[in-house]
Amino acid sequence: MQDAKRAKSELIAFANDHGHKIAAFYVENESGATLVRSKLMQLIEDTHKGDVILVELIDRLARLNQADWDTLKRMLSEKISLSYQKSCRPHNIACY
Repeated sequence: MQDAKRAKSELIAFANDHGHKIAAFYVENESGATLVRSKLMQLIEDTHKGDVILVELIDRLARLNQADWDTLKRMLSEKISLSYQKSCRPHNIACY
């Protein structure tokens, strides 16, 4: 829980620094090695064109095998443009 609070604070700061408005936080305790997870599926369902997805580290979004990672990228790319950026913060924040 402490890591989630720290990550949330860093994501809020990053979003503020880059002019993004945070619409929602999706916090889950399921393994990132599984593609079908309730919070991840909810995130994908809630995503709209023009949205930005911020994650503290890419492994916070997924620790998938290559086939599932490709599936996740396809699912996301059907709704948003995918690009990867790193921040200058101590923990890299990925933007999608």
